Amino acid sequence: MSASALRVVYAEDEPLVRDTAAEMLRELGAEVSVCKNGAEAVLLCLTVNPDVALLDLSMLGMDGFDGARRIRANDVVTGRRIRLVALSGRTPGYEAQARTAGFDEFLRKPITGE
Repeated sequence: MSASALRVVYAEDEPLVRDTAAEMLRELGAEVSVCKNGAEAVLLCLTVNPDVALLDLSMLGMDGFDGARRIRANDVVTGRRIRLVALSGRTPGYEAQARTAGFDEFLRKPITGE
């Protein structure tokens, strides 16, 4: 992995989705750290110092909304704003809620590349 590789934290509680997406990101040259809920994403963001964090909104334990709020609170402490991308198969109202929680972008699943 090169020193300039994009550092990504990817939080998804479905193992097959998580592993497949992480492998695709790695094939594109990203350095990917994976986890299964928002609490783990918060910890990874503090230790890995990623460029971007992709968080599923509906996860067991701490969901992506709460994870984003905590990551944003940590941005104040670390002095570095991590770009946050919300991932969800549910759309009515979720995009607005995601932006309120601190996400920069919202992607609908499944992601098709179109």
